Amino acid sequence: MTAAMWPAGVVARYPTAGGATVDLSMYLVVELSDDPIGVIAACTGCAARCVGHYYRSLVVEGAPCGTESREPAVVLAEVRDWAQDHAATCETDPVPGGVR
Repeated sequence: MTAAMWPAGVVARYPTAGGATVDLSMYLVVELSDDPIGVIAACTGCAARCVGHYYRSLVVEGAPCGTESREPAVVLAEVRDWAQDHAATCETDPVPGGVR
């Protein structure tokens, strides 16, 4: 499959044993910023997905007290590793249009 056939926003694609794919894309909250806040891997055959956020809310005694940032390259590596592992074992047939 060529990159031209990939859904918008997909930056990597891993084929599964069942013929579906695990698509890796940047996670945006457009209302907040055009900059990605994380990475999502989603299987187009089953409902499995992995979301990695660059920021984590910190809560102390039930009250929000700020955020902690995570290195984007580390988050990307974690989600990419999950995507590759899932692609190697998922035997689900692809769902037309993918599971979103």
